Amino acid sequence: MTIPILTERLEIRAFEPSDLHALHAVYGDPEVTRWMPSYSTIEHTRRALDKHVAGGRAGGPALWAVVERSSGELIGDAGLAPLDGVGPDVELGYTLGRRWWGRGYATEAARACLEEAFGPLGLKRVVAVVRPENDASIRVLEKLGMTREGTRFAHGAEHLLYATTSVEAAAGSAARSR
Repeated sequence: MTIPILTERLEIRAFEPSDLHALHAVYGDPEVTRWMPSYSTIEHTRRALDKHVAGGRAGGPALWAVVERSSGELIGDAGLAPLDGVGPDVELGYTLGRRWWGRGYATEAARACLEEAFGPLGLKRVVAVVRPENDASIRVLEKLGMTREGTRFAHGAEHLLYATTSVEAAAGSAARSR
């Protein structure tokens, strides 16, 4: 694993227990979490953070903290986890605070996570699920070169299912570098 991951504008690192209040500022915003389970109380966020910390310590796929390098602020999460908590598919996920929307950070963080998935983690396929109404996240997945494969019931609701493979990601990376 290559955590922390540095991109042009972001640092993607393991979560720490001290991230609780910064993470709750993201997860506690109903506009941010309208497409995902609610984290309305700090205790909800604490339970999620405990899972993120444990996942990071395990050394495999995990949700990691996303930090804006210029400010040092924790702006959300991004990473990989078993789909719906059980797998076998590995899901790409990301959540950013509203202040950081529209800057390309979700695409930048998600692309770095895919590179980690297909590089050091050695995964062959990664999926993402997105609510059909979530146009912004659909655009991110399409920018990443992920392909819609239908629908999947996950996280308590019907979602669009997107996927990419290590071969497809390598081809997209080669095309971008030309």
